[in-house]
Amino acid sequence: MYRKRHIKWPVSIDISTKRCDSLPHPVRTYSDQFVAQLIAQSWLGIYSLIESPKPPNFTPNKLPHRPKMASVSVFPFHVGETSNERVKLIPFNPEQHCETFFRLSTPEVYTHMPMTSPASAAEFKSLFYSNSTSHILSFSNPESFAFAIIDKTRPPSPEDPEGELAGTVSFIRTSPVNLCTEIGFIVILPPYQRTHVATNAAGLALQLAFESTENGGLGLRRVHWMASTMNPASSRLAQRMGFEKVGIIPWHMRFVKGKINGKVGNGREPPPGSDPEDLWRDTVIHTLAWDQWENGMRERAAQAMER
Repeated sequence: MYRKRHIKWPVSIDISTKRCDSLPHPVRTYSDQFVAQLIAQSWLGIYSLIESPKPPNFTPNKLPHRPKMASVSVFPFHVGETSNERVKLIPFNPEQHCETFFRLSTPEVYTHMPMTSPASAAEFKSLFYSNSTSHILSFSNPESFAFAIIDKTRPPSPEDPEGELAGTVSFIRTSPVNLCTEIGFIVILPPYQRTHVATNAAGLALQLAFESTENGGLGLRRVHWMASTMNPASSRLAQRMGFEKVGIIPWHMRFVKGKINGKVGNGREPPPGSDPEDLWRDTVIHTLAWDQWENGMRERAAQAMER
């Protein structure tokens, strides 16, 4: 049994001289003067860390070498980068990637999406920094996380030392409760379309989604892929990666002023009372579950990526 003692406490700490002196203030405690001095020295150590010179380019509240997207996103999972020999996915950094993305993109890449083509790189960048908790690109949306796709078969570029910016892909509508996500907002920039980029980007996203958290993945149990019925190329890619078509949602999305914004509708007459400039999208739902992934679809995706 410990014997209670009267000791001198607390300890005064002189920051300027880094000395610790006892003050006469007896209290009843199980500790002794040695412990008190040790605690005081620990506080001095913390102070020295706070006041020590900062490394170059140090930014408070930001981990060194952590990409900007990962630093400010409220996405509930820890996400880093993933890569193979030909393609790399890294967190999308608006400061580094928006200018090139806007320069190489065309209005046609947004044809089947509810989002319209941004008018400028600055407008595109602003989408990431908006306070919206629902926009799929916003850092404030806890369900979304955007990646930059880097084509490693190309030479180093200002966007990445291992290759060129080839597009973007996101995890959207993510649920940490139900352990599911959707691979969405897939944009392959025109110079990289009909190459290895799309299959490898989709495959890397799938690997990251299903990999265990112990091995750096998200540990999810289900991944969705949705495509417009008027975009069969997207559905073919999903099925090539192992997704199963499970149904169609009719009248799924309304493209407000879609006729003047370059959208493609479902090809049917709009509902009565609709704005004549609006269009509607029907959506094909594809899904892939963890047990399917473990029982053959992982290998199927890997084979598609090797083509």
